[in-house]
Amino acid sequence: MFLVAIWFVAVDLLTNVAAGSLGDLTGYRSVLLVAVAVVALLAGVVAVWQWRAAERRQQRVSTLAGVRGVAGPEAGPSMLSLLPPADVDGARVRGRDALITELSGLFGRRTRRSARVHVLCGLGGSGKTTVAGVVARRLRAQGIEVWWLSTANGLGAGMRELARRLGGDEGEIVGAWTAGDTSAPDLLWRLLEARSKRWLLVVDNADDVGALVGEGESVAGGRGWIRPVVSGRGAIVVTSRSADAASWAPWCRLHPIGILSVEDGARVLVDEAGMMPVRGMTRWRSPTVSAACRSRCGSPVGIWPRATGCG
Repeated sequence: MFLVAIWFVAVDLLTNVAAGSLGDLTGYRSVLLVAVAVVALLAGVVAVWQWRAAERRQQRVSTLAGVRGVAGPEAGPSMLSLLPPADVDGARVRGRDALITELSGLFGRRTRRSARVHVLCGLGGSGKTTVAGVVARRLRAQGIEVWWLSTANGLGAGMRELARRLGGDEGEIVGAWTAGDTSAPDLLWRLLEARSKRWLLVVDNADDVGALVGEGESVAGGRGWIRPVVSGRGAIVVTSRSADAASWAPWCRLHPIGILSVEDGARVLVDEAGMMPVRGMTRWRSPTVSAACRSRCGSPVGIWPRATGCG
């Protein structure tokens, strides 16, 4: 309404000047005409800009309604969960005790200045996901908030849900993930860095390292989904089949997950078979079990995927 009033005043003034109703302004008539015309033009430009801005806001509201599942009868509740999978939460792990202990102590007083981004790398079925699941369970028991994302479910959708959990403004989230007004990773990390509580982010099955960054970017650039954690309040654990250090960054600590020893492999076989150890037995040197391990894996120190949680 204010702009409309200015417009009418400018038009009225222009009319009066042109008709000579304001007296003898012959010497200033050209200047006044130009000034009034400029004012009228600026008022028109501002009016158009406000109209376009209102239109963009309306489009965002419509998009937001669709994202939040209130746009129509076909929209359903979100099935995306950030909790660790239950099938790896309480899994029994053999041969990974030292690694699990190290990662479970990420938030201890002596380890807060240590590496905060850890990559569990190895062949499929070596137990990466299982190790991450056990670590997530232990840290949750310590009161640390744990978010679990998998590239299998779409990393972008998971990160958007995480931004909501972190208290991000819904308009900014929609603008970053849908309208492209700003960088979604930048918005997410601004929220993470402002977090006062301790947190752990697990990114599972990141076999394609390129999915963690934008096109033409590298993890080392620190501009993608995975970035260096500068505060001892947070940490990241990634599971991936990529063990190439050049694909990651100097601030990422790689933990190669190798195949199990014969002894640990035999324990897993016994666990899978539901066998009970004989009282007093402290070592697993059974030729039968070792032979079974060789037959099953083709290696005396291997293990097949299901035995370690298909990591």
